[in-house]
Amino acid sequence: MSKLYKRGTKGSCKTCVTRDASIFSDIPCDALDVINEMIKEYPKKKGEEIYYEGEETKALYILKEGYLKLSKSLEDGRNQVVNILGASQIFGFEAIYEEEYTESAEMLSNGIICSIQKNTFQAFLEERPDISLKIIKVLNKNLKQAQERIRDLGLKSAQEKLASVLISFPYEEKEGVRLISCPITRQTIADMTGLTVETTIRTLSDFNKRGIIENKKRSISLIDLPSLMNLAS
Repeated sequence: MSKLYKRGTKGSCKTCVTRDASIFSDIPCDALDVINEMIKEYPKKKGEEIYYEGEETKALYILKEGYLKLSKSLEDGRNQVVNILGASQIFGFEAIYEEEYTESAEMLSNGIICSIQKNTFQAFLEERPDISLKIIKVLNKNLKQAQERIRDLGLKSAQEKLASVLISFPYEEKEGVRLISCPITRQTIADMTGLTVETTIRTLSDFNKRGIIENKKRSISLIDLPSLMNLAS
């Protein structure tokens, strides 16, 4: 457990470094004060499960630090990675409107999550319809992204699929270049694109040779982002 965080402690939503990029970016200060009282912070380790698909919904979460993957079980027993999240992203939305989680959430790195209990947040949304509207907009955005990923699996070429996934990953800017440094395997990328591992490696190598990306062992730099965006669209 982190020496800096005790289990169940919390910081301030107003001063959180991820606030500007999160769902709470433009929420009024009075509402933030209320939300701040609901939130608890927990340190999490790489490989730790936050919740399982089919588990009873108890809370929704914000990833404050680290990386996390969302996955679903397939009929053949395999797990399909459906999204990779980075700091400031919210997950476990099912807690608002479902009895069970529809995906599993697992830490890809050490990190910190913030949790809000389901019943507490539902009561808050009933009192603040303006915040409910913001939540609905985020849900619609997530649904649209999921629909686009399903479309990509059926209609796009290998290069187009890979470009779409690469630009969807959490990233940091380094000397004007988008750097993907979250711990993802080639198998994970293949799962998300619906490609074989061999095709994924071959396409990554082709992008690397063409100067579109710089593919290293622990990171991928998106050198020519406009070309990737054109392929993805």
